Amino acid sequence: EGLPAAPALTVGSSDPGNRQSSRATTVALPATSAAASSVADARLGDPVLAAAEVGDDEDKDTDSSSDDEEAKTPFPAELRARRKKLAEAKNTHDFMLEAGATFAMADLHLRSARYAKAARLAMAAERLFSKPNDKAKALRLYVKAVVREPERDLFEDVPSLSSMVQTPPPQAYQALTQVEKSLEAWQRSGQTKAAALMGLALADVQTLLAKPREALQAAEKALERFESLRDQDGSARALHATSRIRLRLGTDMHTRKALRDLEKALETLQ
Repeated sequence: EGLPAAPALTVGSSDPGNRQSSRATTVALPATSAAASSVADARLGDPVLAAAEVGDDEDKDTDSSSDDEEAKTPFPAELRARRKKLAEAKNTHDFMLEAGATFAMADLHLRSARYAKAARLAMAAERLFSKPNDKAKALRLYVKAVVREPERDLFEDVPSLSSMVQTPPPQAYQALTQVEKSLEAWQRSGQTKAAALMGLALADVQTLLAKPREALQAAEKALERFESLRDQDGSARALHATSRIRLRLGTDMHTRKALRDLEKALETLQ
């Protein structure tokens, strides 16, 4: 984590080919006033964030009413607490506190199945975070929102290729591009954990795009990275991902390997 954040990662860079863009630089230095303006206009001209708006009329309608928003979440008390914490963080002008509170809100909306709002908040958190691992976690949460938006039980329904989403949303392709760029940049800069997290995000997107073999390859590579770091939690998450993808493939061999991966994940956490 002592290495600088990979500058190519920030979504919405005005020049995708320029890995030293001014916007990426200001986000990497959240204590500056330039970073504040970058966060304020985070969604302007950003194709990934614009895509997150698609199909989000319900979220837009409820934003004006806290009561309506609380009525639509299974976690009303937690929503009130996190909303209060986010407001307090913004008042302190501490970008790290605001990043953490924004990420927590995104996670809550994801668990509440409010995927478009979760996606927007996750990318706002990504812009506020400065450390590569934190930025990677936020970007992966964004991907999880994109993956789950078209179908809530994407991974819990019939575990076969025939049950995959037939027409992925446009956000999926934009998320794929962003994840691949992030993965490449963090690999080059030696950010192993951030690259491992992006590997899991890549597996999520490839699964949504009905490319289970590519998804499995990405998840297995993420597992290798987590194991090289002796990151037990990350390794367990990667094994969980490989097991679900193997179940999607549906062959006897992959089913046996899926059970093996789940057993190994449980052993890792003990």
